[in-house]
Amino acid sequence: MAIKFHPDRNPGDPEAEAQFILINKAQECLTDPKKKILCEKYGNPDGNKVPLKISIGLPSVLMKQENHVSVLVIFFVILLIIIPGVVLCWYSESEKVNKRGVKQENNRLYGTLLSENVLFNKIPPIIA
Repeated sequence: MAIKFHPDRNPGDPEAEAQFILINKAQECLTDPKKKILCEKYGNPDGNKVPLKISIGLPSVLMKQENHVSVLVIFFVILLIIIPGVVLCWYSESEKVNKRGVKQENNRLYGTLLSENVLFNKIPPIIA
């Protein structure tokens, strides 16, 4: 197999070169006892030098080159129009006034945290 996939017999073929490297690593695992232990432990005769590959499972529609512009447009519409619109609507709803013209605060948690009975009453102003 090493002769079949040797880079000199397959010039310019990256797949044959990758196969040749794997064949050589398998040969190292079988002949060298130290490398065999590393191969059994890490799956690689070089030890734990293989980088960890982490990926995010995204739909294939998002990864296609022809969809990149439309995905960016949708992202910016959500980021620059929809989210600020929802926040503005929530903010306008939070400042309702009763019949006497007194503002009624919908965020009762903030008012509860500022009461004198709470030990951590300084946290909301610090966060704000």
